[in-house]
Amino acid sequence: MPRLRKTGIPYVYEVPLKLKGIGIVYPDFTILDLLKRRTVWFEHFGRMDDPQYCQKALNKIQTYAMNGYWFGDGLLYTFETAEMPLNTAFLDKIIGIGQFALSDK
Repeated sequence: MPRLRKTGIPYVYEVPLKLKGIGIVYPDFTILDLLKRRTVWFEHFGRMDDPQYCQKALNKIQTYAMNGYWFGDGLLYTFETAEMPLNTAFLDKIIGIGQFALSDK
């Protein structure tokens, strides 16, 4: 993701993650928090206007929470639909939340 690459934060794409209750998932981005020496998962849910996709996304978010991953604490995510595409200014804010968590500023 060019916006992540720009920050210099180390990340890789679709690294397998085992979650209790759902099995293996492939978060869009796996980010390394260098200061806290932990992994942060970043999911982009890009088809939220598809009811089946939306249901699976909500289930996945709930499963993340049940495994101890909460938004801003080990997990970041964004959403979009055909009528409401991802706003890049919003994405920058989300990455900023990640940078805050990652840099401990």
